[in-house]
Amino acid sequence: MKRRTFLYQSGAFITSTALISLLPQKISAFDKTSEPDDRRDDYKIFPEPIMQAIAIGLNAPNAHNTQAWKFKIINGKEALVYIDNANVLPETDPPRRQIHISAGCLLEAINIGSTGIGYKTEINLFPNGNYKFEDIGNEPIASIKLVSSDSISKHVHWDFIFQRRTSRMVYDGEMITQNEFDQIEKATVTENSRLLFIHDPQAMELYTSIFSKAMKTEFNTLATNEETRKNFRFTDNEASEKRDGLTFEANGFKGMQKLFAKTFTKNTLEGWNKPSIIEKGFSHFEKGLNSAKGFVLWITDKNDYKDHVEVGRDFYRFCLALTAKNIYMHPLTQATQEYKEMDGIRQELNNLVGVQNNEKIQMIVRIGRSEVPFESFRRHVKDVVYK
Repeated sequence: MKRRTFLYQSGAFITSTALISLLPQKISAFDKTSEPDDRRDDYKIFPEPIMQAIAIGLNAPNAHNTQAWKFKIINGKEALVYIDNANVLPETDPPRRQIHISAGCLLEAINIGSTGIGYKTEINLFPNGNYKFEDIGNEPIASIKLVSSDSISKHVHWDFIFQRRTSRMVYDGEMITQNEFDQIEKATVTENSRLLFIHDPQAMELYTSIFSKAMKTEFNTLATNEETRKNFRFTDNEASEKRDGLTFEANGFKGMQKLFAKTFTKNTLEGWNKPSIIEKGFSHFEKGLNSAKGFVLWITDKNDYKDHVEVGRDFYRFCLALTAKNIYMHPLTQATQEYKEMDGIRQELNNLVGVQNNEKIQMIVRIGRSEVPFESFRRHVKDVVYK
């Protein structure tokens, strides 16, 4: 699109003088992707092994970057892990399935991360027994114990914990081949789910159509779109202070595109849900979707909280194996969500995949190669632990 056309379609014509006045006077910290900053706590600053392990674990991916977890410290090598009900997604994730998948990512990040500080982990899921919806936030989802061992060796993917990022940008290069996927799957050691890899262009078109409809539904459902707004950080200061949620940068906006998005997208119910703003957001999503070099789905035989946590652990290992191959991923889980506006699309996806009985599609990602994406903030360790 030509610059003049873009300016008009953004809803206003901006003179060059006015445009210059909108440009940042110095480079935002968000643009300095190669320089260290305080987006995530350095695990080495903590003397206690359990605090170091938690600091490493907080690098895990999680839904909407909610970081809906909290830790009760038992001693220097033990902790209990809980869901943080203050940061769940009741509209887009009514059963809290995605939140528990995120918790699984956290647990596996701690499990792998602990090998780099000389420990193996003993992780016991739902240590208090039967775990129900009303127990979320009140009962632990896991207990963690670090066990020192002279024979422990650093996990082969340990270094990639700190390099793993989600890329919502347009992917370039060739399609991911079956051979590449097989290598990644072998390195992942999937234990609790089965993977479905789609890279045939004709098959991908069928999935792309469903994923597109699902995202459009999430955008145009007021409750879910508003939930996204409440988890969105519109300014650099807001992102660095709250240290959670989504940002324009994390959604793949950069340069002039990011400048216009920040200028014209308003943090109000009316501004965020304005049809022209929704259309631009959806158009940005579709460009990324259509650039996919393959889709991967995680499917489980059952669909309880243990399945959710365990598939999160499988998913996280896959993320690290991808990172080792310099491949990125972007979750496309809208079509799996369980609110009523998504019911028909979810069933359409189930029919396409052929899931039966109690089976559940738990996760979906597009994969491919891109520029190095933005690194999102994580909360400080001190803000997610209590004793």
